Amino acid sequence: MKVRLVMESNEIIPDPVDVLMGQGLPADAVPAVRVKELMSRALEMLSLFAAPRGIIRSISRSEFERIYRDSGNSEGATPLEGIYPQAEQLAVYVVTLGDLITQTVESLFRNNEYPLGAMLDFAASAAIEKAADIMESKWRGEQCAGGGNYASLRYSPGYCGWNIEGQRPLLKFIDSAAIGVQLGENCLMLPLKTTSGLVVGGEPEIHVFDNDYGFCERCNTLECRTRIAELPKT
Repeated sequence: MKVRLVMESNEIIPDPVDVLMGQGLPADAVPAVRVKELMSRALEMLSLFAAPRGIIRSISRSEFERIYRDSGNSEGATPLEGIYPQAEQLAVYVVTLGDLITQTVESLFRNNEYPLGAMLDFAASAAIEKAADIMESKWRGEQCAGGGNYASLRYSPGYCGWNIEGQRPLLKFIDSAAIGVQLGENCLMLPLKTTSGLVVGGEPEIHVFDNDYGFCERCNTLECRTRIAELPKT
């Protein structure tokens, strides 16, 4: 099953707290008046210029195994290698905000409006994650309509040891060009505010792993610990 989704721009407007946290401010920080003004303008521009759309496509274990094998030299053992074979359902996805939002950020920088440009850039980064959350949530709702203990998480090339070259077979399988997404140099997706990967759905415990892989030492966020902690309890 392959589904194309077009979202309204107001659906993907991020929480200002998430935007500021992306810039290193703590969640309980009280932003200055100037920062609030920049945030308001950035979110308004995001609503005007973002064009969120995506594709999500169900995939079998054997089909994903070929994608993973064609990803090149991932870093030895990876968490995903042990997770996806236990899944009840798998899907690959790509979601983008389109070209115009990136062009707007670049225009602000060219015109020396650096604070607003930076704020819009951070807001767009938070918005693409929210768009991916929406797509995953809709897919998960269809998969677990019968109830039960079920959880899904997203995994992307370039993270947790999965070679960034995995973007090539993944986007080819999805036909990402149908929504204007292509690969640039070094597997950088274009438009820039784009994300892709694999959604793994199943029992919550299949997503739990110890962060004792070699690449974990180079990770700056350890975001996996937060994601695992937020899984439904069995």
